[in-house]
Parts: sequence; C-alpha cells; structure tokens
Amino acid sequence: MDWKKIGKILDLVASEVKRQDGTVWKASASELQSQYNEMPFWILLYEDSDLQNVHRVFQKIVRPHFSEIKPVKITVAYLMMVDGQKIQTDYLEGEGEIMNDQHLMGRRPTSMGMGDFIVFKGMNSTRS
Repeated sequence: MDWKKIGKILDLVASEVKRQDGTVWKASASELQSQYNEMPFWILLYEDSDLQNVHRVFQKIVRPHFSEIKPVKITVAYLMMVDGQKIQTDYLEGEGEIMNDQHLMGRRPTSMGMGDFIVFKGMNSTRS
C-alpha cells in the first residue's frame, strides 16, 4: 500500500472538506489512521443544518477518491455540540454507506457526552 499517495489524497480531500467550513457546516477535522486502514472525517454541524444537503456536499467531495485509496475506508461522523454535549447525528462507514442515497440521515441521534473528545473542544453548533 502506498501510504505516501494515500496521504496526498487525504490532504486533497481534507482541504476540499475544509473549504466548506463556515458555510455548509461549521467546522471539520480529519486524519489518516493507518493502523486501522481508515480515513475518518468529523463534521461539526450548525444547529439548523440540513443534514441531507450537508451529506450531498460531502458525497460530492469524496466520490472520486474511493477507488484511489482502497483498502483504506472513509468514515464520516456528523456531530452537533449543544450545551456541552456531543450529539452524533449520523455515522457512515465506507463507500457503500456514504454513497447510499437511500440512507435516512439523522434518524437516530446519539448524545455521547464529551469524554475525551477534543476535536471541537470549546465549540458549539450555534451560528455566530
């Protein structure tokens, strides 16, 4: 597996995702976790985000890259930060789930507390 090539693809995808920060979603983060063959993305939503629209934008960004990074899988967690609580509105793993247009987004949000989650520490989902 060519980790250098995959790292460059991650940088490209992450910069495209980051370009949407402050517009489509509030903030984003990602990293390559080579030990798990995974490229996770965390998307911080605004409190009034349209999750279907947000996901369509994410799909458009990642769609061209799945075949280039196999067997590494992309995952995405859509999150809200409300009153110090992390709420995961949806989590999708791999091309099959991410590109499935039939998935009903955000049907089972899960409140997870903050724990040691520091990715969006000090942030919330309000528009400011």
